[in-house]
Amino acid sequence: MVLILAAGCSQKVKEQSPGQSYSDLLTNGKWVLRSVIINPPINGGDTDFYAMYPDCVRDDTLFFNKDGVSTLDKGVLKCTSADSQQAFFKWKLKGDNLIMDGKSAKIKNLDDHHLYIIYSQDLNSITHNLSATYKNSR
Repeated sequence: MVLILAAGCSQKVKEQSPGQSYSDLLTNGKWVLRSVIINPPINGGDTDFYAMYPDCVRDDTLFFNKDGVSTLDKGVLKCTSADSQQAFFKWKLKGDNLIMDGKSAKIKNLDDHHLYIIYSQDLNSITHNLSATYKNSR
């Protein structure tokens, strides 16, 4: 599974909401990807990885269910007509690491409105660091 995560423009890291755990915040969300920054750059210097995503990915919504299963709803636009409406995968927290289908992302910021994570992904035999920001649209 490819992690689809996005990075915020601000370098300021916010603290999680008082009294709420990461699990509480994640499961009380309808998370929509809003940005992905990649480093090192690709395609001759592009760092805005989100700008390369097709519209059929940009309208996807991610739900973290309390039972440890996450739902990715494909939204109105499908990348292919054969795409199912939803995909499912397992998730868990280990400290400030969000693990989805065995792939780990470090939570840098999580509050009622935003999820900001950092993870690594190999593309064309090069390891890239990605920063992803999701907005809670619930």
